[in-house]
Amino acid sequence: MKEVHGRFHGRAGRIRTMLAPSAPQRCTVDLMLAANDLAREWGVPFHTHIVETKVQGVTGPEFHGKSLMAYMDDLGLLNPWTTIAHSIWVNDDDIERMGRAGVSVAHNAISNQKLGAGSAPVRKLLTAGVNIGLGSDGICSNDTPRIFDVMKAAGLMHKVNNPDWARWLTASEVLHAGTIGGARTALLQDEIGSLEPGKRADLLILDMKTANFTPLNDVRNHLVYCEEGSSIEKVFVNGEVVVENGRLTKVDEKALLAELRAMMPEFIEYTLGVEAANGELEPAFTKVIQRCYGMDIGINRWASDA
Repeated sequence: MKEVHGRFHGRAGRIRTMLAPSAPQRCTVDLMLAANDLAREWGVPFHTHIVETKVQGVTGPEFHGKSLMAYMDDLGLLNPWTTIAHSIWVNDDDIERMGRAGVSVAHNAISNQKLGAGSAPVRKLLTAGVNIGLGSDGICSNDTPRIFDVMKAAGLMHKVNNPDWARWLTASEVLHAGTIGGARTALLQDEIGSLEPGKRADLLILDMKTANFTPLNDVRNHLVYCEEGSSIEKVFVNGEVVVENGRLTKVDEKALLAELRAMMPEFIEYTLGVEAANGELEPAFTKVIQRCYGMDIGINRWASDA
């Protein structure tokens, strides 16, 4: 990691490194502590996945006698430079610890629904002082990197797990999470995430005469619930035009997609082998998951169809 950081961090003014041990249930204490020390030294995020699923919610009490979030906190791994992906199966004590530490959460609204992981208690997290940014997660668990799609999902999903509309996320809160909140998760809030003097000129130019903005009411609602990217005319990154008239200016998109399609047969063949090997483990994993799902850990993060 030291070699990678030295070679690539800051290259082209945009490439950044972060320390990202996968998750506390999959990493040794020594690995996590060392990664955290480097993150603090370099001023980059310490990024990890915590309690995305109920299985992970069960893992902490089963193996450590406490939640995974409390386990991380007791190790000194919840800090202002800590960014936690998902943070769904957290209890009130976890949330208090997170707020006190000033951590960030990458809220992956689409991925959490597609994988059936549950719904993060975003209102409680915000009230506790946790910074919320929006994430697309991996393409395989979302199917789109478009932040507009994620904003709409985040604006909608929290309205079905609480009848108190005063606790629903507002369009302004969703936009904040999709811009400056997201920048904060990467410790870049002083450089990007908002249009201010001294910050990088990262911005979109949208055509306000499209159907997505007609008839125009509250522009915040249009951005969160109506726009999906089709109204974008230009995209600037650090003042440089990278999209114009809906087309990439730095990448030959057709050639890139053609190259990807040519690689797919070999990739699919490899994937079929991996899936066959994994299939042998599926019965055992199913038993583990069903056992965990049947355990009472004092919280529920699934909407009910009862």
